[in-house]
Amino acid sequence: MSYGNVKIELWDSSGDHQYESCWRAVMSEADGVVLIYNPDAPGQDQQIHDWYDFFVKKNGLSDQQCMIFAHR
Repeated sequence: MSYGNVKIELWDSSGDHQYESCWRAVMSEADGVVLIYNPDAPGQDQQIHDWYDFFVKKNGLSDQQCMIFAHR
């Protein structure tokens, strides 16, 4: 089965708030989001919710356009 040419760009925007000024530009025209976090790291459980709100909800993406991985 062929779907034609697919263009994919992957950006590591870091969850570090020192890069927050770049996040809006990175998510502009995004068709999907992949979030990766460490569930054992202190505070990451809240941060994953914050990232979801910013990168998925504020960008008007649906849950089907988001993948979340817990990686230790």
